Amino acid sequence: MKQETFNVEWGYDDDEQGFVYVQATGTITRGYPGSFYARNGDPGDPPEGDEVEFSSILCVDENGKAVEFDYSNEEYLIDYILEQKLW
Repeated sequence: MKQETFNVEWGYDDDEQGFVYVQATGTITRGYPGSFYARNGDPGDPPEGDEVEFSSILCVDENGKAVEFDYSNEEYLIDYILEQKLW
């Protein structure tokens, strides 16, 4: 499977910290679209989704102060990364 690196900037609103700026780096392992049948006529393989692995997630608030990443936003960050044309 094909692996790609990414370095993206993203952000989200937090009730306690205000707007949080995120810089995330890592790798994407591209999935497989699947197939209905193999070349020999056997049943094919199910599709496999893309996987995102983070090397680092750095966050700062509106004042430039380092803050913790709110992992309840992880799926939104992953969706954003996979929507980018990184390849």
